Amino acid sequence: MSPKLAAIGPANKGQRGTASFRARRPPCDRSVSKRDCPLSRVVQDITVADQRSFLMTALHRVANGGDIVAEELSAGVPRPATLDHDERDALTELELWIEDADIHVRDHDYARFKREWMRDRLAVLRDPRGKR
Repeated sequence: MSPKLAAIGPANKGQRGTASFRARRPPCDRSVSKRDCPLSRVVQDITVADQRSFLMTALHRVANGGDIVAEELSAGVPRPATLDHDERDALTELELWIEDADIHVRDHDYARFKREWMRDRLAVLRDPRGKR
């Protein structure tokens, strides 16, 4: 478990988390739908941007000889359904890296090949226009 998740502690069954981590009502009056409230969109955008930033950091680390574990990936991308196509590709590549951990320990050529894929995915996330 990542240090961030360990600090939060386990949620009680049936609850989303501790009171300090529950979503707060946006400062919109009841005549404005939650979907149309500007603050709701900003909060959602920050979460999506943070996931992209995490993916880029993780790709960079793995591409440069580091590693990542499943718990860290899950904590860094808590809402994978919000990822765009390029981000999903990056997430898939990182998930495959984790699943193949035993292979790249034994086969250094395979590890080098997969690290190149990480660099490619990172390049796409940095400049999505240059990918095609």
